Amino acid sequence: MSLVVSSWEKIKAIDSYYEIAGEMLFKRLFEINPDVAAYFKFTDGYETTDEALYKQEVFKKHATGVILTVTAAVSLLEKGDMDTLVGVLKDLGARHLSLGLKLGKSHYDLVGQALLDTLAKVLGDEFNSDVKEAWVGVYEIITEKMMEGAAQFEEISPEQDESGSTSLVVNSWSKVKAIENYDQVAGEMLFKRLFEINPDSSRYFKFTDGFETTDEALYKQQVFKNHASGVVLTVSAAVDILEKGDIEKLTTVLKGLGATHLSLGLDLEKAHYDLVGQALLDTLEKALGDDFTAETKAAWSGVYAIITEKMMEGAAEFKN
Repeated sequence: MSLVVSSWEKIKAIDSYYEIAGEMLFKRLFEINPDVAAYFKFTDGYETTDEALYKQEVFKKHATGVILTVTAAVSLLEKGDMDTLVGVLKDLGARHLSLGLKLGKSHYDLVGQALLDTLAKVLGDEFNSDVKEAWVGVYEIITEKMMEGAAQFEEISPEQDESGSTSLVVNSWSKVKAIENYDQVAGEMLFKRLFEINPDSSRYFKFTDGFETTDEALYKQQVFKNHASGVVLTVSAAVDILEKGDIEKLTTVLKGLGATHLSLGLDLEKAHYDLVGQALLDTLEKALGDDFTAETKAAWSGVYAIITEKMMEGAAEFKN
């Protein structure tokens, strides 16, 4: 594992590594098999050899997100936190499926080959056989756990109709709200978990300036408390609207929230939403204990996929 961590540190040392490595990875993926482009909406109207494809903001955000996800996975690997890493990967696989992306082993294999080729190109002679073997082993785990997550989501989701999923989300959230000062308690739990999964995500939040993410003083600041509480109260408001069945209003609220984030300079990648989603699921599991069943988790994964989709749509519409 140390070979994976040390080699990825060399990638991260490159200025704007996430953009550079992301573009290299996707160019290589489409070079290996141009048909894979059909999975990605940002390729619509472009040939995979068209440089204009890679200049689009939507492509840059997606490619950056993929690389930042690898960074988060390597960070968890370095900490030896395999339980969290497995949870993140399974949830990511489930979320892909919830968005209509039913990916086969062959697709994961192609992405894996493109990743290895990208690493070889960037690292040169330092990408020796031992480093390659280490990355192959890690990517096999990534593939296995993401596919497991998708399979588990597929097993559970057909058994639940929309109203059933909604009731699971509403009922579980009511238990969270029963906790005294739930907005502050859950908010602190959520952000601590987010920064534990990926400390690099702290760069999005000004209240972390001058603090390590492990510094308890960070979480005592009023500015942090206000922000964390606001995030949880936003979830609460979304659940209330969901309970009323007013999907149109919920969509409007979420799109507006995505646009607001962008107007404040927060141009968030899909990877960031995914990490926040995992932190939310982990917070719910910690707060609810045995009440956070597999069915409840699947329901929340589905709802969070909608939140992500609509917030990103709102940001894109604001930008255009």
